[in-house]
Amino acid sequence: MAYESDTIQEAWGLVCWRFLHQGRMHSPSRAVFELDGRMHDSPRHFGGCALDGLEVRISPALAHLPREVMLGVLAHEAGHVEDLRNPGLYGLSGGRLRVYSKGPQHRRTSHETEVVADKLAALGMGDVVGYVKLDGVGWIQCLGEGIARPKGLR
Repeated sequence: MAYESDTIQEAWGLVCWRFLHQGRMHSPSRAVFELDGRMHDSPRHFGGCALDGLEVRISPALAHLPREVMLGVLAHEAGHVEDLRNPGLYGLSGGRLRVYSKGPQHRRTSHETEVVADKLAALGMGDVVGYVKLDGVGWIQCLGEGIARPKGLR
């Protein structure tokens, strides 16, 4: 488990650094980050963010995927942290990320919430976060390539 821990911790550190320096977003570096094997409960599920944005849990199995996929998944979760720690600040307008003044949370579908996380991930990383199809995994986030999040993806 040392390989997995070291690999994922280094990648999370890079994601947090890029969010801070590229996207000017501090929230991901303030979240509690833990490895948790229970997070790999389906072929394409390797992590999650608490609903308050205070904690991110990632499966050690993520370390065995291509680095661009690992960074895409971690950046996506960092996008959730940024979004959830700043309620009402981010939304979508015409498919584009929109920043609102602080206020009540804008109603979104679950798909829109995931798209906001992807768009914040791209902003934080300074590169596209798309979806690629991996054998045995299915559609999963990837830094630097891929298509927009497929509708209905869970």
